[in-house]
Amino acid sequence: MEDKDLLEISVKYGLSSERLSKLVDVLYQAGIKSPESPEFEEVSKYVCENDLLDMPMEDLLEELKRKKLIAG
Repeated sequence: MEDKDLLEISVKYGLSSERLSKLVDVLYQAGIKSPESPEFEEVSKYVCENDLLDMPMEDLLEELKRKKLIAG
């Protein structure tokens, strides 16, 4: 189920449980609720590869909107 997908993302990007929780929270607030969805993977990749998890939540959501990765 979802735990497997989250574990894969955590390992792939070297996320601690705290950073994984923030990523999931960001995606949930953006309306992406299923770790199995292509959108979840796409946004996770962008956030992690650009090291954006240290941004304040509001700024991170705005960045994702600006890049048209989430609706806004």
